[in-house]
Amino acid sequence: MAHSYERLSRFCDAVLPIETWVSLNPGRNDTTQTQAIIADYMKKGNCALATGSDETFPVPRQHRPVTMPVAVNGTRGVFIFDTGASLVALKKTFAQKAAVQIDQDSSVRLHTANGITDGKMGRAATISVRSLQAKEVPIVVEDDVKATFGEGIDGLLGMSFLSRFKVTVDAQAVRISSRRTK
Repeated sequence: MAHSYERLSRFCDAVLPIETWVSLNPGRNDTTQTQAIIADYMKKGNCALATGSDETFPVPRQHRPVTMPVAVNGTRGVFIFDTGASLVALKKTFAQKAAVQIDQDSSVRLHTANGITDGKMGRAATISVRSLQAKEVPIVVEDDVKATFGEGIDGLLGMSFLSRFKVTVDAQAVRISSRRTK
Protein backbone atom coordinates (compact mmCIF):
# COMPACT_ATOMS: atom_id res chain seq x y z
CA MET A 1 0.00 0.00 0.00
CA ALA A 2 2.84 2.39 0.84
CA HIS A 3 4.40 1.81 -2.59
CA SER A 4 1.07 2.58 -4.27
CA TYR A 5 0.87 5.91 -2.45
CA GLU A 6 4.50 6.57 -3.32
CA ARG A 7 3.77 6.04 -7.03
CA LEU A 8 0.97 8.60 -6.74
CA SER A 9 3.43 11.05 -5.08
CA ARG A 10 1.26 10.95 -1.93
CA PHE A 11 4.22 10.49 0.39
CA CYS A 12 2.44 11.51 3.60
CA ASP A 13 -0.24 8.87 2.92
CA ALA A 14 2.53 6.31 2.27
CA VAL A 15 3.69 6.72 5.87
CA LEU A 16 0.39 5.57 7.39
CA PRO A 17 0.36 1.88 6.39
CA ILE A 18 3.94 1.54 7.61
CA GLU A 19 3.14 3.20 10.93
CA THR A 20 0.09 0.97 11.29
CA TRP A 21 2.25 -2.10 10.64
CA VAL A 22 4.81 -0.90 13.21
CA SER A 23 2.05 -0.36 15.79
CA LEU A 24 0.91 -4.00 15.49
CA ASN A 25 4.17 -5.25 17.00
CA PRO A 26 6.58 -2.40 17.84
CA GLY A 27 9.12 -4.74 19.41
CA ARG A 28 9.59 -6.54 16.10
CA ASN A 29 8.54 -3.94 13.51
CA ASP A 30 9.96 -0.66 14.83
CA THR A 31 13.39 -1.06 13.28
CA THR A 32 15.98 1.34 11.92
CA GLN A 33 14.88 0.22 8.43
CA THR A 34 11.21 1.10 8.95
CA GLN A 35 12.17 4.38 10.63
CA ALA A 36 14.41 5.23 7.63
CA ILE A 37 11.55 4.50 5.19
CA ILE A 38 9.18 6.67 7.23
CA ALA A 39 11.75 9.48 7.45
CA ASP A 40 12.32 9.32 3.67
CA TYR A 41 8.59 9.59 2.92
CA MET A 42 8.19 12.37 5.48
CA LYS A 43 11.01 14.34 3.86
CA LYS A 44 9.71 13.79 0.31
CA GLY A 45 6.20 14.87 1.26
CA ASN A 46 7.23 17.63 3.66
CA CYS A 47 4.93 15.93 6.18
CA ALA A 48 4.30 16.99 9.72
CA LEU A 49 1.88 14.22 10.56
CA ALA A 50 1.93 14.03 14.35
CA THR A 51 2.99 16.24 17.22
CA GLY A 52 2.35 16.52 20.94
CA SER A 53 3.45 15.45 24.37
CA ASP A 54 2.59 12.45 26.49
CA GLU A 55 -1.08 12.11 27.40
CA THR A 56 -2.68 9.66 29.83
CA PHE A 57 -6.32 8.59 30.00
CA PRO A 58 -7.73 6.44 32.82
CA VAL A 59 -9.32 3.10 31.99
CA PRO A 60 -12.82 3.07 33.51
CA ARG A 61 -13.97 0.17 35.63
CA GLN A 62 -16.80 -2.22 34.85
CA HIS A 63 -15.67 -2.98 31.27
CA ARG A 64 -16.69 0.42 29.91
CA PRO A 65 -14.91 1.88 26.88
CA VAL A 66 -12.19 4.51 27.19
CA THR A 67 -13.57 7.81 25.95
CA MET A 68 -11.50 10.85 25.01
CA PRO A 69 -12.08 14.48 24.15
CA VAL A 70 -11.25 14.82 20.45
CA ALA A 71 -11.24 17.85 18.17
CA VAL A 72 -11.67 17.27 14.45
CA ASN A 73 -10.82 20.36 12.43
CA GLY A 74 -11.35 22.30 15.67
CA THR A 75 -14.81 20.84 16.37
CA ARG A 76 -14.92 19.15 19.76
CA GLY A 77 -16.49 15.78 20.37
CA VAL A 78 -16.29 12.64 22.48
CA PHE A 79 -14.74 9.55 20.90
CA ILE A 80 -14.17 5.96 21.96
CA PHE A 81 -10.53 4.85 21.92
CA ASP A 82 -10.59 1.88 19.51
CA THR A 83 -7.41 0.08 18.41
CA GLY A 84 -9.64 -2.39 16.55
CA ALA A 85 -10.87 0.31 14.15
CA SER A 86 -8.62 0.77 11.13
CA LEU A 87 -9.85 4.31 10.58
CA VAL A 88 -11.17 7.16 12.66
CA ALA A 89 -14.96 6.85 12.30
CA LEU A 90 -17.36 9.80 12.55
CA LYS A 91 -21.11 10.15 12.71
CA LYS A 92 -22.36 12.03 9.66
CA THR A 93 -23.75 14.98 11.64
CA PHE A 94 -20.45 15.42 13.48
CA ALA A 95 -18.50 15.13 10.21
CA GLN A 96 -20.66 17.89 8.74
CA LYS A 97 -20.09 20.16 11.77
CA ALA A 98 -16.34 19.48 11.56
CA ALA A 99 -16.31 20.23 7.81
CA VAL A 100 -14.27 17.14 6.92
CA GLN A 101 -13.65 16.35 3.28
CA ILE A 102 -15.91 13.47 2.26
CA ASP A 103 -15.58 11.62 -1.02
CA GLN A 104 -19.26 11.30 -1.89
CA ASP A 105 -18.45 8.81 -4.66
CA SER A 106 -16.75 6.41 -2.24
CA SER A 107 -18.46 3.46 -0.63
CA VAL A 108 -16.80 1.39 2.06
CA ARG A 109 -18.12 -1.76 3.71
CA LEU A 110 -17.26 -1.68 7.42
CA HIS A 111 -17.02 -4.73 9.63
CA THR A 112 -17.78 -3.36 13.09
CA ALA A 113 -18.36 -4.87 16.51
CA ASN A 114 -22.07 -4.30 15.88
CA GLY A 115 -22.14 -5.90 12.43
CA ILE A 116 -21.58 -4.83 8.84
CA THR A 117 -22.42 -1.31 7.70
CA ASP A 118 -21.49 1.11 4.93
CA GLY A 119 -19.64 4.40 5.04
CA LYS A 120 -17.92 7.06 2.96
CA MET A 121 -14.19 7.79 2.97
CA GLY A 122 -12.89 11.21 3.83
CA ARG A 123 -10.05 13.17 5.36
CA ALA A 124 -9.75 15.44 8.38
CA ALA A 125 -7.27 18.30 8.10
CA THR A 126 -6.45 17.93 11.82
CA ILE A 127 -7.41 15.67 14.68
CA SER A 128 -6.36 16.66 18.20
CA VAL A 129 -6.51 14.82 21.50
CA ARG A 130 -5.33 17.26 24.17
CA SER A 131 -1.77 18.19 23.07
CA LEU A 132 -1.56 15.41 20.48
CA GLN A 133 -2.28 16.43 16.91
CA ALA A 134 -2.23 14.64 13.56
CA LYS A 135 -2.77 16.21 10.16
CA GLU A 136 -4.41 14.86 7.02
CA VAL A 137 -6.01 11.89 8.78
CA PRO A 138 -8.05 9.40 6.71
CA ILE A 139 -11.53 8.97 8.19
CA VAL A 140 -14.75 7.12 7.46
CA VAL A 141 -18.19 8.65 7.89
CA GLU A 142 -21.24 6.61 8.87
CA ASP A 143 -24.89 7.62 8.79
CA ASP A 144 -26.00 8.52 12.30
CA VAL A 145 -28.57 5.71 12.43
CA LYS A 146 -25.97 3.09 11.50
CA ALA A 147 -23.18 4.52 13.68
CA THR A 148 -23.98 2.72 16.91
CA PHE A 149 -21.21 4.23 19.02
CA GLY A 150 -23.50 4.99 21.95
CA GLU A 151 -25.31 7.98 23.41
CA GLY A 152 -23.19 11.12 23.43
CA ILE A 153 -20.39 9.54 21.36
CA ASP A 154 -19.37 11.28 18.13
CA GLY A 155 -17.00 8.66 16.76
CA LEU A 156 -14.23 6.13 17.17
CA LEU A 157 -10.58 7.11 17.50
CA GLY A 158 -9.06 4.43 15.28
CA MET A 159 -5.66 3.49 13.93
CA SER A 160 -5.49 6.11 11.15
CA PHE A 161 -4.83 8.51 14.07
CA LEU A 162 -3.38 6.20 16.73
CA SER A 163 -0.75 4.57 14.50
CA ARG A 164 1.05 7.90 14.29
CA PHE A 165 1.80 7.75 18.00
CA LYS A 166 3.23 5.35 20.54
CA VAL A 167 0.25 3.82 22.36
CA THR A 168 0.51 1.84 25.59
CA VAL A 169 -2.48 0.24 27.31
CA ASP A 170 -2.59 -1.43 30.71
CA ALA A 171 -5.31 -2.11 33.30
CA GLN A 172 -5.16 1.43 34.71
CA ALA A 173 -4.47 3.74 31.77
CA VAL A 174 -4.03 4.42 28.08
CA ARG A 175 -0.86 6.38 27.33
CA ILE A 176 -0.35 8.10 24.00
CA SER A 177 2.89 9.88 23.12
CA SER A 178 4.83 11.14 20.14
CA ARG A 179 6.94 8.59 18.29
CA ARG A 180 10.59 9.35 18.63
CA THR A 181 12.77 8.28 15.76
CA LYS A 182 15.68 6.01 16.56
